[in-house]
Amino acid sequence: MDKNTSSALKIWVISDGKAGHMAGSRGLVEAFGKIQATRVIWVHADLRIPGSHRLLTSALRLFPNKWNAFWINFFYKIDEQPSDTPDIICSAGRETQFLNILWARKYSARNFFVGTLRNLPHDLFAAFITPFSINAPNHIKVDVPLTDIDRDALQTATEIDMPKGAHPVWALLIGGKTPGYGFERQDWLNLAKAMQTLSEKHGGKWLLTTSRRTGTDIENILKSAVPSQYILDAVWHSDDKRKVVKPFLNAAEAVFCTEDSMAMLGEAVSAGKPVYSLRPRKINLDWKETEIVSHLETGKKIYRLALAELANNQTPLPALENFNLFDTSPLDGLATALSGYLEE
Repeated sequence: MDKNTSSALKIWVISDGKAGHMAGSRGLVEAFGKIQATRVIWVHADLRIPGSHRLLTSALRLFPNKWNAFWINFFYKIDEQPSDTPDIICSAGRETQFLNILWARKYSARNFFVGTLRNLPHDLFAAFITPFSINAPNHIKVDVPLTDIDRDALQTATEIDMPKGAHPVWALLIGGKTPGYGFERQDWLNLAKAMQTLSEKHGGKWLLTTSRRTGTDIENILKSAVPSQYILDAVWHSDDKRKVVKPFLNAAEAVFCTEDSMAMLGEAVSAGKPVYSLRPRKINLDWKETEIVSHLETGKKIYRLALAELANNQTPLPALENFNLFDTSPLDGLATALSGYLEE
């Protein structure tokens, strides 16, 4: 897609600071950048009253047109508000919705939201983006949870210094316990055993990174249970904040990812690599998680594995050619859909 470089789109991105939401917003910005030159400003905003987003959602649903710019400073603490005027307002995360809408009204900007609207009227946004089947005229459905990772991003990622003869190399993205995924100590021991079992069976080595939700206790379990000779590099989030997801995905032949994080699954799948998703013994998925993992599994973008079975060598890994990988970046399809909203 040829960019129109005659004028740059001024994009304000409202951030709540949560990694998964920021990944979605970055993906949206990257998609706009495939259409036209952009000038992007990130604005961190927090609700002054924690939890008040529930009240605001109800208020917006009942009185969608009764709110003006006065309420921005009343409800939000904004680190630093930009001085110019935006063309586009973007955000992800329920706590940003109210500010997204009010700024769009104040500046007559088109506003885009990454995520479901939770019963808000869809016409409060120019468009909203999800990987779900939602019946609304301004809904843009994407094939995978939105992220800024695609093949273009990996081509510019930092190269990993690999020892000679290291093959295969696997990336391992580790999350943590959520309401839908009840990881317990035994599950992490199963993960450690599975890593050792796979390395011994296939000769592979690991590029491992934990995340904010993993926690020190889980990291300590893995540090002590996984033999160091099987790990090429490990980033333990509690004491190492290196940004390694893109370099690790670029270097890996295949990706293993705990299934609790839809954002991490989105990153792994969007990289165009075979993805094995790892689940604990106790799962209780909501409709969103069910739809995402079912869609990715049916489309052969992921292969789901129970950690207990993998640890005991009960489940063979499918051959890499059995995956149906993306031929083009999911962001290209999103950019095509977004271009229609810029032409209106």
